[in-house]
Amino acid sequence: ALLDQYHPDFLAVTFRIIDVYSHLVLSITPTDPRIKEAVRKYPLAIQKQLIKEGRWTPIESDLNLVFSRKIRPALKLIDDMLGRILARRPPNSYLIIVSDHGFRWSGEHLFDHQAYPGIPLAHGMYLINGPNVKTGRGPNRSIYDVAPLVLALMHAPISRELKGSVSTALFRDPRRIVKQLKYVPAYRRFHHEVTVDEKTLKAGEQPLREDLKTLGYIQ
Repeated sequence: ALLDQYHPDFLAVTFRIIDVYSHLVLSITPTDPRIKEAVRKYPLAIQKQLIKEGRWTPIESDLNLVFSRKIRPALKLIDDMLGRILARRPPNSYLIIVSDHGFRWSGEHLFDHQAYPGIPLAHGMYLINGPNVKTGRGPNRSIYDVAPLVLALMHAPISRELKGSVSTALFRDPRRIVKQLKYVPAYRRFHHEVTVDEKTLKAGEQPLREDLKTLGYIQ
């Protein structure tokens, strides 16, 4: 509806269903008898060694398949939603998809996305589609690279204080992107203070104000 009615230059959407659904599936997974068998056959020390060698245990591969089947309904829901967005997006626009993290089998910790000693985090996904973008797999990127890339595609200046960078290797003709790169030392900092009379707040606005105070946006 937003794309059709307002035609925004930039639209960011967060889909939480895969994360929420994953945690629900993970709460069910420990009942799988293969979990106990995996812990018995492949204790954490063996898991670490196999991961260090770039290998997965047979039980890990099996349980990854079990997990992927259980998570499929949530993936299909988002896939359908992305299809609707792709059908409505303007010509010559870019679509960037970023996942927050991945899951992996981690021995006695089951499937997890936290960092444990000797067990690396699973990689998330970073996908981009649009004009001049190469097909296939590109170089590994960091989540910090998303903001500079968006700014470059919108011909906006990039603050040199940002941690990420724009990878020209993502594009068929890197020169076109290089021409769009503009940098500034830092973005202008300013302090804007607004005083609100508590008595003027409507009844429905009070919960929102409390949320904003909790998050630190207002005092």
